[in-house]
Amino acid sequence: MNYSKEFFKIQIEFAEKIASITGKSIEGVLLEYTCLYKRFGIQNWSFNKNELVWQEFLKEFRISKNKTSTVYEFQIKHAENKSEKEVFFGCFRYEYSADEKDVRIHFSSHGESGSLGKANIEKRKEDLRLMCVDIKNKYPETKTISGISWLFNIDACKRIFPPRFTDNAKVLEWYRSLAIWGQFSDSKGNIRPETAEKFKICFLKQGNLSDLLSCFPYKVLAPSTKIENFYKFYETKKEVFDISPSKNTKEG
Repeated sequence: MNYSKEFFKIQIEFAEKIASITGKSIEGVLLEYTCLYKRFGIQNWSFNKNELVWQEFLKEFRISKNKTSTVYEFQIKHAENKSEKEVFFGCFRYEYSADEKDVRIHFSSHGESGSLGKANIEKRKEDLRLMCVDIKNKYPETKTISGISWLFNIDACKRIFPPRFTDNAKVLEWYRSLAIWGQFSDSKGNIRPETAEKFKICFLKQGNLSDLLSCFPYKVLAPSTKIENFYKFYETKKEVFDISPSKNTKEG
């Protein structure tokens, strides 16, 4: 999914403010404190400043007279279509780490099919149950399950997960992905104007980095628990079913 110009504009303004009060280069700040790197179809999570696509972006950004448009157009040019590669269970998908034997949950908006509203609690729990079945079938050696998102602050999100998962969430100082920037975007990639405006008013007034970073409405939370706690909570049994890849719109 492509995000709106306003979504990138607020990040550029945020980065410019950080650069002005810390003396850091705007290029370094964009890499460390915005989600731009991951919006350009870059597969890795190394945030390598020498990544070819990133360097291509910086070259255009340096000479641009309209920074927001440059970011927006670069996103359209380089955004990767993962719809054929990823399987979604409602608004959830997962990644498996063989080294850590850990499953990482990701969120993605699918309109009503991904709503976390009270009317959809049982639907979302069923999505997670089916996800657990898939994990149990494909990766029976899994030991733990984890997540990273601002959404774990929200009661509507917490009530669909096992308490042993969300109650142990740790605050993570992370500013490089939708895990934190997703709170300023709706399910269609448009900016949430009121949330973004309050955020902007706050960070423009700050004189040091710590106070500036405190302007985010929600911090990133990183819950984790044993996979068995998920299996018990959703009464997961080994089943056989076919899941076809579905299109994603927004991750968190």
